[in-house]
Amino acid sequence: MALMLHKIVEKSIVKKIAYNDRINAIKLQARDDKYFDDESVQVTKHEDDEVEDLYDIIEEILEEDGKSDKNTIIMGDWNNVVGDESYRNIVGPHGLGRKNHRGQMLIKFVKEMD
Repeated sequence: MALMLHKIVEKSIVKKIAYNDRINAIKLQARDDKYFDDESVQVTKHEDDEVEDLYDIIEEILEEDGKSDKNTIIMGDWNNVVGDESYRNIVGPHGLGRKNHRGQMLIKFVKEMD
């Protein structure tokens, strides 16, 4: 797996994590007046029985440098459907379809990480 980023972003990379052949992460540092940490985790498709372990790995990656104020982007092919109903500050009203089991797992994960 590879992450493709614009060359401008390359200057902002603070840390690269190649966890395994299916999970990569990068930590970015913003370059403007307001400094904030931004973390991105890329995940490829996993089977249902691997999803719980996947969340444990992502949590480990996110907590590696200690808790801080971060904007975190987790992306990948997970077959999650979170539906179109707003839920706290986790899900907005613009999703598609009806929430599925994997969508519920994702919402639970985000809620626990808050």
